[in-house]
Amino acid sequence: MITFIVALLRGLVAIALPSVVQTLVGLGIGYATYTGVRALIDLAKQQVMTNIAGLPADAVSLLAVMKVDVSISILFSALVFRLFLMGMRSSGSITRWFSKGAPNT
Repeated sequence: MITFIVALLRGLVAIALPSVVQTLVGLGIGYATYTGVRALIDLAKQQVMTNIAGLPADAVSLLAVMKVDVSISILFSALVFRLFLMGMRSSGSITRWFSKGAPNT
């Protein structure tokens, strides 16, 4: 009896799910997954540090006294934390629901 109920529920889900998805798409509602976010942040941080290292020695010394490297690290850490709050997972991807008519936030 249990296997019959399970098979019946699976059949209902298999029938209903495509129509629900089509209805949501027709209304302009869906979700998107953005991948590679963590890799992009790491690349941006690497580029910033490389460009700082390419400055003349006096400028690098001045920036070191002003602790610019620490502030850049704090900014990138805050960015990663904000992305984590937005839904970024350990794989570096963000999945978000969206609607055609709603502004992006």
